[in-house]
Amino acid sequence: MVELPPSLAYYGSYQGALQIIQHQMLPVFPADELRDPFLPNQHSEMGFDCQELFELAVKYMTSAILGKSSPKGNPNHPLQKAIRRWRGENRFNDEAEVRESLVSLLPAMVETQFNDAEKIHQNWLDYIRGKRVLPLFEQANHSELWLMEADRYAGVVIKFACDDDSIFEQCLPAHYDKQPPKTVKIQDCVSLMMGELNEIEVDFAKTLLTQNYQFRGQKEWRLITGKQPDDEFCIRFSTELIRSIYIGAAVPKNKADELTEVTRQLDGNINIYQANCSESNYEFMYDKYDDNND
Repeated sequence: MVELPPSLAYYGSYQGALQIIQHQMLPVFPADELRDPFLPNQHSEMGFDCQELFELAVKYMTSAILGKSSPKGNPNHPLQKAIRRWRGENRFNDEAEVRESLVSLLPAMVETQFNDAEKIHQNWLDYIRGKRVLPLFEQANHSELWLMEADRYAGVVIKFACDDDSIFEQCLPAHYDKQPPKTVKIQDCVSLMMGELNEIEVDFAKTLLTQNYQFRGQKEWRLITGKQPDDEFCIRFSTELIRSIYIGAAVPKNKADELTEVTRQLDGNINIYQANCSESNYEFMYDKYDDNND
């Protein structure tokens, strides 16, 4: 079980935050509307065809047969046995001879593996159609997130307590990787076919959690849910979970006053802060909003 941080922050537009506070509902997005072109979605293709899988399998076996190092994998696997036997016999002199032999050996195996890959891909498409996602972040004062997620500093951040048995209990941390996720990887198909893997790992949630490694400092978490009652694109929360609210530095005073008044009507104990620009550094200082108006 992943240990949740004490709190998570929602970054959004001013109007969106106002509606969240008024109605005590957080928006959840269809999984393919995360504005991340590197993530697969319900329209994504698998990314390779049967011929490409065949060519990679041939390349792998050629290297294993003619290479200096012994092949890796289950020695009892049929292809591993064949590779080891051919290496021991010095059966082939070059890549052309290997390919000629494999043209009759591999096609049926490749087609079977390709069909299995297509099933995995289809299962992914079925999975994502019914999923909704809510992005949240560990930090409520991240300058990059204020720019990217909070309407270029004109938005609002709402900080929620991650109490047990709350809606945030099922949140999972983003998986930061240097390569974009795939519904099924061609290399995994080859490794399985060659006896290097016992099975292809299928973790659809992990695919939805994958983020660009360069954004690892954002410390994102994602709540992945199914369709909500009446197919609403939001989930309800208790106002007691709101720890504090941060108003962006570019929010005009009349709007900040409006949001403050709505929040006070909801719960007068919620702390509200205004982001103010430091005079000496590119960073924000957070002052109690009430103090700014005395």
